Amino acid sequence: MTHGATDGPIDGSRGCLVLSGVPGAGKSTVAALVAGALPRSAVVDADAVAVMVRSGWVGPVDEPAEEARAQLVLRARNVCLLAGSFSEAGFFPVVDHVVADAVMAEAMVQWLTPAPVWFVTLAPDLATASRRNTRRPGIEQVDYDISGLHATIADELSALGWYFDTTHLDAESTARAILTEAPRRAQVTSKHRP
Repeated sequence: MTHGATDGPIDGSRGCLVLSGVPGAGKSTVAALVAGALPRSAVVDADAVAVMVRSGWVGPVDEPAEEARAQLVLRARNVCLLAGSFSEAGFFPVVDHVVADAVMAEAMVQWLTPAPVWFVTLAPDLATASRRNTRRPGIEQVDYDISGLHATIADELSALGWYFDTTHLDAESTARAILTEAPRRAQVTSKHRP
């Protein structure tokens, strides 16, 4: 993937924002704040898409691993389709999704039709993300060890878009920074997409 830059803050008139990061990074809270600051926007929540599967669901760290991965790919594809649909209707899409590796990131950038795509990984340190996870409502908490995912995201996605260390920032400061700096720091394109 290549990186590019555009001038000016996100104003909702074009493009798409992808917010990634481990559970507890603050994606949902920041997505809501970013979307709320724009005149027409939609948060496309991958967790909401995941619960559409009512029978046969396999969680991202469950077995069989092949089925877990297939369902993650399906979720990502549907999130991108929804983002495109909202964009076509004049709503700026903010995608809230744990993008776990470079392969998934590349696929999503190909699937997203709004342009440009701004990809931001919220990257608090592991202790901060773990602490934030425990402070979320019980239904939103993950009960698995996120350390491996945290390491993979750091290894595979730190050079993609904007790898944003939010360890010492609150959600409001993070959202403000994204609105103003993402066009300069987070634009990505796929090698398969102009």
